[in-house]
Amino acid sequence: MVSEVLAVIRKLAKEGMTMMIVTHEMGFSREVSTRVFYMDEGVIYEEGAPRDIFENPRREKTRNFIKKIRSFTFKIENRKFDFYALNSGIENFCSTHLLTPRKAHSIQLVVEELLFNKLLTRPGAEADIELKVKYSEQSGKVELELQYGGGEFNPFAEAEADGEISMLILGKLSSNVRFEHGDGRNCLQMEI
Repeated sequence: MVSEVLAVIRKLAKEGMTMMIVTHEMGFSREVSTRVFYMDEGVIYEEGAPRDIFENPRREKTRNFIKKIRSFTFKIENRKFDFYALNSGIENFCSTHLLTPRKAHSIQLVVEELLFNKLLTRPGAEADIELKVKYSEQSGKVELELQYGGGEFNPFAEAEADGEISMLILGKLSSNVRFEHGDGRNCLQMEI
């Protein structure tokens, strides 16, 4: 049925009929549309030509939807945050998106090492951390992003003693590490 309906809509579009279609069929939408409106929470979140929306979306939710990126966010506002809730959230996110228990454990281990052995223990560290776990359904990649306040601090650039267990764990479980600092915020991203 779906392919038959899409064929009829394609035919009507070629004949020049103006239509407004609500769909989750992104490939089809890109192919037949002259204008795309991405809606989120009941409002038009972003609009533009199909090429703009599908190749260069300006807003994060649009990018995540187009790239089929699912995410889990956890905010840490003080040192006495609920670590068990964080671990449970990561586990539930991984389970929901059919990631293996081993992948979930790797994410949890990297998060624990970064938080407790790097970010929250440095002198003058602030407990102002936003953690995101992003999963791309298209590529199957899992990315971890941490944004945190304070002066410029990249845990991977620090001169660490050779063989430090935290760095060995982080080096083994993460790849493609990227770091930026600007406007008093640090942003650390890595694939797990």
